[in-house]
Amino acid sequence: MTSASPLTTAKKVINCYHANIGSCNGCDLEVLNLLSTFFLKKQPLEINLVRSVKNADVLLVTGSLSRPLVKRIRELKESISANKIIIAVGACAINGGLWRKSYNIIGGIDKVLQINCFVPGCPPTPGAILYSLESALVSKKKCFTPLFYKEKFFMPAKTRYAKRISIPPYPGTRDKGKESLVKVAAIQFEPHIGNKAYCVNEGLQLIEKAGKKGAKLMVLPELSNTGYIYNSREEAFALSEPVPEGSTTQEWIKMAKKYDAYICAGITERDGNCLYNSVAVVGPEGHLGTYRKTHPWNEEKLWFEPGNLGFPVFELPFGKIGCRICYDAWFPEVTAIYAAQGVDIICDSTNWVVVDPLQTLKKPTAAYTAQAQSLMYSVYTICADRVGVERDCTFIGNSCIISPIGEFVAGPGSPKKPEIVMAEINVVSARYRNWSELNSKFTDRRTDLYDMYLGYDPVTKKRKE
Repeated sequence: MTSASPLTTAKKVINCYHANIGSCNGCDLEVLNLLSTFFLKKQPLEINLVRSVKNADVLLVTGSLSRPLVKRIRELKESISANKIIIAVGACAINGGLWRKSYNIIGGIDKVLQINCFVPGCPPTPGAILYSLESALVSKKKCFTPLFYKEKFFMPAKTRYAKRISIPPYPGTRDKGKESLVKVAAIQFEPHIGNKAYCVNEGLQLIEKAGKKGAKLMVLPELSNTGYIYNSREEAFALSEPVPEGSTTQEWIKMAKKYDAYICAGITERDGNCLYNSVAVVGPEGHLGTYRKTHPWNEEKLWFEPGNLGFPVFELPFGKIGCRICYDAWFPEVTAIYAAQGVDIICDSTNWVVVDPLQTLKKPTAAYTAQAQSLMYSVYTICADRVGVERDCTFIGNSCIISPIGEFVAGPGSPKKPEIVMAEINVVSARYRNWSELNSKFTDRRTDLYDMYLGYDPVTKKRKE
């Protein structure tokens, strides 16, 4: 490098377009710092960030190249004129950076675009970006900015650097594996069809017992306030109630406030002239929301409408939960969509039935299905089933609590008796999502072949158009 700055021959006004293809805000901030008078007030040029790549002299690219973005980058390439200067900024743009071992990361941006200059660093300083920018403008040749360059061209002579502030020690010792401990319970009992008062009272008694034992998240079975096997639409309407205005939900709210806990309970919901197989989610704050069963099972289709509220996520003090109802578990897309939204716990209100030979009292296939999905998507699952025989339909019990590594941390419970299946779990362990050094179930997803949310839009709670 010579003693003279390339700025003397560089263009006086430079229009730059910044393309962030997945970088952290480190590179973003350093690119923005290029506009600071701290770096430019003594330099004979002006840098403008423009909104369109067509109006830019220089394209600054930050971030590593992932499979889903290849198509977009190729489209960007087609809109770039041949004489456009392209600079890869930061380690990620050069070789994938910290993420280069992830399956979804292909490498640096040079895999798709013809790069004029590479600027290493994580993140690189604004001075390094500026030096590479003007060098590329002058030489028009491929270059590599050294990590140690002469900053005298870019820094005022008397630059004062802020003193380093030491980070105070963490107050106390972290006990790994106990960062977010909470007691959870799957409440298993036998509702009596048509006897709503009995069903609600039985559920409240078991909530009381679990609350006294310290449970902060309780899950009740599907249609726990009414029973399951209806004989007519008229009967279903007679037992239904609106949520949260109905008496059952209000009783659950009272219990949630009493024990400072959260309850997910199956209920026959009425909304206008429509019935839904739903779960009411309540807490000390009141009614948090409702989930309506997405996939009605068998004769449920005679009474209930398919759910129309999507897959809502409820953020509780100890973590994020999502709800699922029975047959929903046979569609792994439901769990996949919840996991993609960052859910820690799936609360499954269920009425597992004997379907011989697929499922029996001694072979709870549904519990094993839930176990597999907990492992596949790194989530806790709380399955609250019912027991007993109702109008010739036998329910299998076997309520359980499953860890993100597919272990039964509690249960499966009795196939015939009411009980509270309870465990203390470390909720945040669901956020350790790597199977091995090179495998993560989320970065390994081929989102260039299928959408991250499998066509579901978390904002509108509907299918993407």
